[in-house]
Amino acid sequence: VHMAKVDELFDIHSTWVYTKCQPALNEIMIGPSMMGADPPTEERKKELMGELHGVLQILEDTFGDGQYFTGDTLTIADIHMYNLLLGYVLWLGVDLSAYDKLNTWYKTVSEDPLVAECDDEANKFFAEMQAAMMKKS
Repeated sequence: VHMAKVDELFDIHSTWVYTKCQPALNEIMIGPSMMGADPPTEERKKELMGELHGVLQILEDTFGDGQYFTGDTLTIADIHMYNLLLGYVLWLGVDLSAYDKLNTWYKTVSEDPLVAECDDEANKFFAEMQAAMMKKS
């Protein structure tokens, strides 16, 4: 049963969360800052962020009673989902505080020693990338 929940979360991530949320990251941050695309209009940005927050609300509403998505054990599915949400938090400034379960889960995963170590490396990379982008502009 536990592995079925892990598989289900991978499926939800790949077929639904990613496809609904990634356009916000692509159009608001990646396209304009890395690809030279025009930034979206404020109306489009609001639409994209609304879609992203709608997905976050559904994840919040369907989160179980455990500490993690699949229960009380950190799994690769949690890491996979965390990695996706990390981009939205870091690059789009998404505030998860309106989503109690999701916010608690996010903090719990981020405090795992191995995840924290990887986050440190990701933050260094992000800072270097931002500095390189600023030099280009």
